[in-house]
Amino acid sequence: MCKRSLSLSVLIAVVFVAGAGCGGDDSPTEPTPVCSIAITPGNLSFGSQGGTGSVTINTSAGCEWNVTGAISWITLTTGGSGRGPGTVTYSVAANAGTESRNGTLMVGDQPHAVTQEGRAATVCTYDLSPTGAEFSKDATAGSFTVSAQIDCTWTAASNAAWLTVSSGHQGSGHGTVAYSVAQNADTSDRTGTITVAGRTFTVRQFGDYPACEYSVTPVEWRPCMPGGSLSATVTTQAHCSWTATSDAAWLGVANGISGTGSGAISMTFSDNYDAPRTGIVMVRWPTPTAGARAG
Repeated sequence: MCKRSLSLSVLIAVVFVAGAGCGGDDSPTEPTPVCSIAITPGNLSFGSQGGTGSVTINTSAGCEWNVTGAISWITLTTGGSGRGPGTVTYSVAANAGTESRNGTLMVGDQPHAVTQEGRAATVCTYDLSPTGAEFSKDATAGSFTVSAQIDCTWTAASNAAWLTVSSGHQGSGHGTVAYSVAQNADTSDRTGTITVAGRTFTVRQFGDYPACEYSVTPVEWRPCMPGGSLSATVTTQAHCSWTATSDAAWLGVANGISGTGSGAISMTFSDNYDAPRTGIVMVRWPTPTAGARAG
């Protein structure tokens, strides 16, 4: 009996189909982009008055970005964040200080530097009006004005105990300084000053001296026709002042226009071959309507 050997070959095929039987959406997924950002310009400079600036962002369409780093004087106006290419705009406030300042905006991971100049320092000039005053021996008060640029500061200080600053000890720009003058019990005149930013306001106060008495001699001349010169003598106390002026063009005061204490007045006159004429030289002193005339 013959026996046969049989061999049985079995072929098992296994096929894997990607995604089949896994559930969910079978559509393909877009790959995540690799993002990088470039900006132009990398920096901007501004004057002290401020202004506006802009930054252009170059990046892939799907890339997101944000702007950080804004400070009190840099304000974002558009483009604080976005996706893909874009533009950022900002404003820079005026710089009231004299020092320059710097700030940095970060657009994504890219820095944008902002530099601003300081305001030019003011050159201060000061003026006083008036620049001085005179007073009698009696106690009194007065004031004067200070003129300067608005941000220029100043102080007022007196150099005399009898002359005191009552208000306006300090200020900036335009202002007023008021002062008080104490009574002068001395027979001598005195002078004091108030200094403001290197400018000087001068106060002169007369002393408590006896009343002045004046006399002028002679007080009349009758010269002949040719021109010539004349003289008169003013007599008074040493502290007493006076002035001399002419009322006619042909009659001049050559010397002794003014003086303190006794003194001489020299007068000149031109030729006159016509009708008689009269001229007057007034000698006056600081008392209402007081004085004498020589002519």
